[in-house]
Amino acid sequence: HATNGLTIAGNAAFWAADHCFMTEDGYEHLNTFKGNIATNVERSAFWMANPSNELLGNIASNAASGFDISETRHDRRNNFSFKHEIPCQKGGWGNSQGCTWSRFLPMAKFYGNTAHNVDR
Repeated sequence: HATNGLTIAGNAAFWAADHCFMTEDGYEHLNTFKGNIATNVERSAFWMANPSNELLGNIASNAASGFDISETRHDRRNNFSFKHEIPCQKGGWGNSQGCTWSRFLPMAKFYGNTAHNVDR
């Protein structure tokens, strides 16, 4: 939760029962996921709740979803970042805390990624 500016590189994950490499609240941004592999994952191998994170040269295989970039609702009050008033991206349509909903944020770099045998 609430991690910004981190590089996650060169990791391998196998047999994950849920999502594997992920951002959850949608507040997380400017992170780089580079050269990671996730295989045999029940849900998303890579799930970004905020499009402002880089995905570079990663591999997703045997997963329900390879690369899922979809919004988490910012208006949920049980969200960790909201409850702890973690700084968020501002500058557009958003929640009562002034945080911009991720659908209005720019997409970061997404290239060199590969998906094998994923449902979507």
